[in-house]
Amino acid sequence: MELLTRSRLLRKLGNVQALSPSTWHRRLDELAASARERYHVRTIYTRRSGTAPPVRTYYFDVTTLCNLRCDMCYLRDVLNKKVEGGALTNEEFLHIIDRDCIRRVNLIGGEPFLRKDLPELLNEFERRGVVCDAFTTNGTLVTEERAAQIARLVSRGLMSSITFSIDGPGPIHDHIRGKGTFDKATEGLQILRDHLLRVGGGAENHLVLNSVICAENYEVVDNVADMAKRLGVNNICLCHLMYTTPEEVEETNAILGNRDPDIFQMHITPNPGIDVNVLKRSLRHFRRKVERYGINAMTRPNVPDESIESIYSPQYAPCARCVQPFFITRVGTSGKVYYCTFIRKEMGDLRHQPLSEIWNSDQFVQHRRLMVRGGVFPICKRCCKMYLAR
Repeated sequence: MELLTRSRLLRKLGNVQALSPSTWHRRLDELAASARERYHVRTIYTRRSGTAPPVRTYYFDVTTLCNLRCDMCYLRDVLNKKVEGGALTNEEFLHIIDRDCIRRVNLIGGEPFLRKDLPELLNEFERRGVVCDAFTTNGTLVTEERAAQIARLVSRGLMSSITFSIDGPGPIHDHIRGKGTFDKATEGLQILRDHLLRVGGGAENHLVLNSVICAENYEVVDNVADMAKRLGVNNICLCHLMYTTPEEVEETNAILGNRDPDIFQMHITPNPGIDVNVLKRSLRHFRRKVERYGINAMTRPNVPDESIESIYSPQYAPCARCVQPFFITRVGTSGKVYYCTFIRKEMGDLRHQPLSEIWNSDQFVQHRRLMVRGGVFPICKRCCKMYLAR
């Protein structure tokens, strides 16, 4: 297992002075989990059998509804469409949680707040002691009541992070996500931050500002640091554009023998429209600002800024391993289990069978084996999960 020197550990922890004790310990736990994960991944890729250890992280799409229409969204093609079989009811959701002994979840969408019975679901999680490790929202639908519930969960240690999507200054964010969304998102963030401050204990440090680098904002990435400081957010996740080229899609189809164009939920484009030299300059300014402001910042994939031109090159061939199908399960709104977040090939249905029967089924093992023996699929090269296996 990889050993961390004191200096490397401190670099990975970030600005510890800005962290509350609970957040500091959570970050240590995350690093320990990541180290264990890397150890297991090395073992898995050496064994090359395609079987996986028990699931570590559960991502649930609580809804496919969304009130925005963002060009770079990897789920753009499945949002606001009728869900085959219908969405899981709260009763079905809780049955799965209890049956499969799930104690920690990540709730995403769509926009989670568009699920009308979400407050009741969160109440049941609270009653059962189920921890929501991550809750992702575009921030435009936050109300006082919703913020109060989330703040209570954070104060009880039942919600670890709340991620808001902010992609740049107002005009740029609105251009990407829709007119008026910047004001709504920042207002929602402030409402929630106020409630987190009220419960105390450094709860406000559980807020994360997420920003996706794309053609519309790459020249002003450093402004995200300014906005985080102005909004009182101490954590930033900066995501490189997760895109794939049409050629990479064709190559992956050939490997998988796939004829279903809908299983790949990725931003597909022959050219992301990003001048890498300009982006590198903007990132240098960003790094200086977050250091000056005392803000914790991470980048996904975790590729050094000086070599990011590789990500935006069609010839990009990372020396990395994918961990998602071995540790992370993505569950769709109707209970279907997918191979991963971006290859939405159905592996089973939690409505009809427990995850233990799906996780190492012949189909799942076969798909994992294709990857461990042949290398990362071409469409997966820029996935945000790649950094986990470095």
